[in-house]
Amino acid sequence: MEADSLPKWLDRLIGTAEELVDETGFEDGVQPYADDFWDLLQLDGPDLPLHPAADLRGRPGTDPVVAGLAARVPDEALIADFRGALPGSRARFDRTLRRYRLERAVGGPVFAAVPRDPEPHRPR
Repeated sequence: MEADSLPKWLDRLIGTAEELVDETGFEDGVQPYADDFWDLLQLDGPDLPLHPAADLRGRPGTDPVVAGLAARVPDEALIADFRGALPGSRARFDRTLRRYRLERAVGGPVFAAVPRDPEPHRPR
């Protein structure tokens, strides 16, 4: 693989890896390898704790930003708070949920991974 500069080479490397993973899919046999690959590209930082929204609702002392997000998402949504997180910190929603969409709390880097319904079965 050739490129004009290191940033362009890295961009092509990442793009190629993403395409290969998309083509292969994220079945159980592929996911661990993909996770390890992306982890190696990231700064070495801690994994942030993930809290189910249901556990945060009504809990005394819950931060208002976190509580506001927990009130908007389903019980099984996972919430991570990046405020004050060390560089390289990660919230590994993908290791707990397979398919999800992110929702963000207004006014801060607090995110919830909301599980997506599985795709409907289509007869062949």
